Amino acid sequence: MIQICEDELRSLDMHFNVKKSAWLRFGIGHNNFVIPVMLNGQPLPMVSEVKYLGVVISAGKRFRISIQLKRMKFNRADIVILHLIRSICLPILFYGLEAVPVSKSLCN
Repeated sequence: MIQICEDELRSLDMHFNVKKSAWLRFGIGHNNFVIPVMLNGQPLPMVSEVKYLGVVISAGKRFRISIQLKRMKFNRADIVILHLIRSICLPILFYGLEAVPVSKSLCN
């Protein structure tokens, strides 16, 4: 299968980047020895996890993904947005508020 993909890319004057490629295995025999997977005549390293589009995929008996990294980045972005609102938006919105009489009906 890999050889077919290599041949097709070669016909398109393209190639795989072996340095950025790796493989992992799922299923009951995920720890068993296998012959090396070759790409462009070089062996690909077998890894226990790979990061793809910000999601970590882990090798094992079952297919597992982890979105913990994405969740942490989202929470970090949430804190930055909250800081921007407090430091920039609120002062602009409240500027000159002391000079305006504010009633309960105006707040609603």
